[in-house]
Amino acid sequence: MGETRLPQIKNLLFGELEYIDSGSEEPEIEDDRVSCSIAVRLSKKYACDDFQIRLTPTNPFSEESERIFSAYNADSISLNRKKGKFLHFHLDKLACKTNYRYELLYKGTSLPIPGSAGEATRHEIIIRTPPARQDPQPIKIAVGGDQERHEQFGVLGRCFDLDNASHTRLLYRHIADEGNFEASAEDDIESQPYQMMIHLGDLFNGEFFFSWRNLFRRGRSVFEVGVDSLKAFRQHLASDFGKPAGNGLSHLAYGVYAIADDHDTGQNKAKPPITPSEHRRRENMEKAFHEMLLMPSFLSQPLNENNPDSLIGRAGPYYKKRIGQSEFFFLHNRYTNTANRADAYLLGEEQWQWLEQSLANSKASNKVLISPLPLVMGKDPGEDYRAHWQEWQRLMQLCRNHRIATILTADSHNYSCSQLHVREHPDDEPWIVHQHLVGTLGGSKQYISDEELQCVNSPGRPPLLPKGEGFDASLYEGSTVTAYFSPGSREALLPENGNEINKESQWSAKGQWQNNTHAYASLVFKPAVEAIKRPASGAEGDSIEMVWQKNSAAVSSWQVHSSLFTCSGKLNQVVHEPRLDCDYSAPCSV
Repeated sequence: MGETRLPQIKNLLFGELEYIDSGSEEPEIEDDRVSCSIAVRLSKKYACDDFQIRLTPTNPFSEESERIFSAYNADSISLNRKKGKFLHFHLDKLACKTNYRYELLYKGTSLPIPGSAGEATRHEIIIRTPPARQDPQPIKIAVGGDQERHEQFGVLGRCFDLDNASHTRLLYRHIADEGNFEASAEDDIESQPYQMMIHLGDLFNGEFFFSWRNLFRRGRSVFEVGVDSLKAFRQHLASDFGKPAGNGLSHLAYGVYAIADDHDTGQNKAKPPITPSEHRRRENMEKAFHEMLLMPSFLSQPLNENNPDSLIGRAGPYYKKRIGQSEFFFLHNRYTNTANRADAYLLGEEQWQWLEQSLANSKASNKVLISPLPLVMGKDPGEDYRAHWQEWQRLMQLCRNHRIATILTADSHNYSCSQLHVREHPDDEPWIVHQHLVGTLGGSKQYISDEELQCVNSPGRPPLLPKGEGFDASLYEGSTVTAYFSPGSREALLPENGNEINKESQWSAKGQWQNNTHAYASLVFKPAVEAIKRPASGAEGDSIEMVWQKNSAAVSSWQVHSSLFTCSGKLNQVVHEPRLDCDYSAPCSV
């Protein structure tokens, strides 16, 4: 008899990062603990009881010992059966800012994890857990969205520019390999590998489903309008996201987090479900994204996580993630639409109440919003927040009040950076919100509207703001677009990074941009720490020895560095594009 064939790991992703609840007060740095989950997609169904995760501290002098975690079946189709194609592992009570080595075991044998760093195959992967909540540590994340590929058309899709599979695959491979994997936690954050990825939505094109396999399936057709069934959602996620990403993100221990835009729902420009079939589609979307990406099962989430007796079930997948002194708020714009509320049209009042309460309760000094639709520079101003100036202004003033300096967004298949100057009164000093629109992971190119382009080409390069009776544009005077390009375009708007202050960005000269196509962004958040002195333990009298204490109270501001890595169409490689580097400082919010 031949050897038993080992299971094939198609994707392995971290998510569901949570700190262990310790009451109203956050624990001291050395006492804080964290939990997370791992999602595994296998090539076919296996008995879940045969799989385990072995987690071992890399420090041989650690007080922690090796731990074994069992798998549970996350396959929505086979939940009540022994076998499943999707496995989840819950890793609890881990020490913060600690290196661990993990292995995936099958019947006690360590499985190879193919493509776990570019094209490499490893049996063991080393991860570093997030810092404690009060520990002001930098964070490095990869950001991108709108890959929205059409891989199912094969050669035909590539011929007609419907499939950018090679670019998307190169970008994910670069994310996998970026940084020095031998770097320690004390090394400069810029030299370290990514710790986290944020996907800005449209992981696939969900307007239709095409599969030759349906010729052999009863009751199915080769071409189906819309993505409706759970199997169709799975196949889109597997082919458009899972295949190019592979296991290259398996070292991102802080997690891979996604927001869901319209194509992810299986319907272009999706609205809240009304009919039974639309409700069924939303349930299937939720199951598919939870199986593979650990996205919260929002239909069973409490409306208010601080109130255990609150109603169960949210309209859409909105959630938050705390990582050290940073907190990320992931919004949703499609299932939450409320046409009768101009000041809550895209988010809905339910999500608005959650967001305002979450920001008010947040103890993080660095807060970041992630939105599927942009505030400015979107392809259609009538579809994004600008269609309802009341909600646009409500969100901008919320950023000012809570000192939010960074918004990440996509939907439009291009790249731009904008500075939005926000005042409560015309004579106020503006609070600057930096919007990074990164819709360049692989979708076909799109452009901003002609009206917005006309604004950008006027003095000061302002973005197109909302319009409407009652909207006071003077509160946002000074807002400007600093960078913009669309994949495959022959020119780009580039920031002037010289010493001259307030110098306008300029369009690239002829022949200076044509090689740059798809891209992803790297964002590094660094705390500016003013260390606090405190007496050393055991010191007495006038000879008190003082030691430096670094904690959340010592953070004065956050320094943000954004850079772009682009695919070169001619060289078929990913390179850093230094002309689009961006740096800014955000005064601390607490």
